[in-house]
Parts: sequence; C-alpha cells; structure tokens
Amino acid sequence: MFTTAQMGECLLDFGRDLPDREYRKILLRFETCAEYLREHIEEIGGNINYPITCAYTMAVAHAVTGEERYLAKAKELAHSVKHYMTEDGLLYGEGHNRQEISPK
Repeated sequence: MFTTAQMGECLLDFGRDLPDREYRKILLRFETCAEYLREHIEEIGGNINYPITCAYTMAVAHAVTGEERYLAKAKELAHSVKHYMTEDGLLYGEGHNRQEISPK
C-alpha cells in the first residue's frame, strides 16, 4: 500500500507530463492495486500503520480516479483507527497495548 500511495501521488503530480500511453499503463496498475487494497485491507491486517496508510491511499485513489468507493473506504478506515489516538493526539498501536509499559 505504501507503493500504491506513492504511485497515486506521482500520477497526481506528474501524470499530465507523461505520454498518454504511459499514463494509462500506470493508471491501470494503480487502480488494480488500489482496488485490491480496498477489498482486502482487513485480511491483510498488520499494525496500526497499515489501516492508516491504507486510508491515505484510498484518499489518493479518490483524488486520482474520482471514484466515490475509494473515498468511502478512506473515511471508514480513518474512523476505525480513532481509538488509537491518545487525548494528546498521539498515535499508538505498533504492536503494543497502550496500557502496558514497554521494556524500552
């Protein structure tokens, strides 16, 4: 998903500078990856950085394609990680329980 987000950012920033044929090839690859993530992020799992990064990737996918399904998934994922924020706005959840003190 990290690569997919970067691919989408490149399309947004530099897509207009690419020859049409190259743009369409990259766009197709991007859409394939974005759709896979949209459908399978819950199965992929991972620490908190995965759903947050996927929420961002879905927002980028919406910006690139205009497809509302990506925006809906971005919102869903963003709302699902709210409980990983402390009152001070810090993010936790990289494999540890917030209530426990780590050895480090």
